[in-house]
Amino acid sequence: MRPPFLERHRNSGDFLLISPISDYLPARHDRAWLAWLIMEGMIVIAGAGFLNMFKAALLGAGLMLATGCASLSSVRKSLDGIDRCGL
Repeated sequence: MRPPFLERHRNSGDFLLISPISDYLPARHDRAWLAWLIMEGMIVIAGAGFLNMFKAALLGAGLMLATGCASLSSVRKSLDGIDRCGL
């Protein structure tokens, strides 16, 4: 099933939102620098061999949640099939 129109074009400059949509949260960019720093750190740690990529990714995801770059509800919405697993 294809994602809804809003999900596909959420950050597109091609469309102008002129009416409110329930449960719509615009993208936040205030912590983008921190998210990039966490991602770069994750790559450096994995590339240097301190942790394997899976553990570095888990650490990065945990840091994203801990610093508020991502919320648990947004993570749940982003994962395909999480509702079917009952989590």
